[in-house]
Amino acid sequence: MKVVIVGGTGFVGQGILQVLVKDKTLELYSLSRGGKRPDSVAGVTYQRVDLERPNAWQTLLKEADWVIDCVGILWPDRKKQLDYQNASIKPAKKIITTIKKAKLNFCSSPLMWDFRLI
Repeated sequence: MKVVIVGGTGFVGQGILQVLVKDKTLELYSLSRGGKRPDSVAGVTYQRVDLERPNAWQTLLKEADWVIDCVGILWPDRKKQLDYQNASIKPAKKIITTIKKAKLNFCSSPLMWDFRLI
């Protein structure tokens, strides 16, 4: 089974990959802005992608059995023009319009924690 983690080098994505890599029947891919990092999980194929540009990442998503969207930010950053709309919602929409047969799981650390309560 082919599983693609979009945002696979982030906190949530790396945690998911650390668990999934134990299942040797899975073909694991990570798509992220930075590609492979020194502390990346072994046994995963890492690809550096820009979701704003059409590329091979779209073919990979169309062929996947599962797509897990972990793209997101913990905190908005006005200097970098990062907010939840353009760092989580917009990429999710691109992913949803690209996948064909895959099942989608959207998870992001802002969804796991409600910072207004802290």
